[in-house]
Amino acid sequence: MPTAIARVYTSEGFVIAADGLKTRSDTGMVASNSERKIFEIEQPGRCLAYAFAGAVQLTSQDSDEILFDFIARTKEAADRLAKERPRSLWHYTERLAEEIEASLDLVKEASGTFDPALESQQTYILMDGYYGKHPKRLSVTFKHHAHEPAEVNIAPDNFFPGQPIGYGSEALLRLLNSQDPAFAAYYVSPQDPNNVTLAEAVQIAANRIRAHRDPEAIKIDEKACSAVGGILHIATITYTGGFQWAPGFGWPGTLEQILP
Repeated sequence: MPTAIARVYTSEGFVIAADGLKTRSDTGMVASNSERKIFEIEQPGRCLAYAFAGAVQLTSQDSDEILFDFIARTKEAADRLAKERPRSLWHYTERLAEEIEASLDLVKEASGTFDPALESQQTYILMDGYYGKHPKRLSVTFKHHAHEPAEVNIAPDNFFPGQPIGYGSEALLRLLNSQDPAFAAYYVSPQDPNNVTLAEAVQIAANRIRAHRDPEAIKIDEKACSAVGGILHIATITYTGGFQWAPGFGWPGTLEQILP
């Protein structure tokens, strides 16, 4: 699932944005314009948002049958961990990854027919929010092998207050990070750059996704940028308000949220 994800941290909370386009990995054809990529975990002691990128649905070798769906299995794993109290987000995510990996291994043992094209593909789970009273963020990567267990890596992500991080076209993101004038229309100038508001962060994240659809961006990286589109949805996570859809960017969305 090629995608664009933007994550912004502020003193008020987190913002996470994603496009809604889903394409087939074998043909590049559009499978959906309204794929939800941002989800929540709201349990005692933790309020988190997580987004998916990469190989999210693993298919059979001989058909389009979905053998493993990371979106569904991650929710199941989170539900099973609802009463557990790991001492940190890292330890909680380690348990979450263990549950997902165990489910994946069982499917591999039972089917043995994963598409060989799966080899070395990766699934990313990008997580932001509050664990206890503390703001936290990290990334989980599953590197897949058709017949062997996946390699799992959990890594903390830096906060960079007011600055977007995320996933998308590497070539475009480099230009956006350097404030390339070709993409000046997508830069947001906060009133106080040292204290970006949550509302400003929503606009920063939205523009980071929209930039992937710019004709110049598609010239630079057609493969990645052409696979971004559909419904633009954005969530906020605050300590007092928890997970909420940003005004005008909710799910399942409206026609006004479709990227050009």
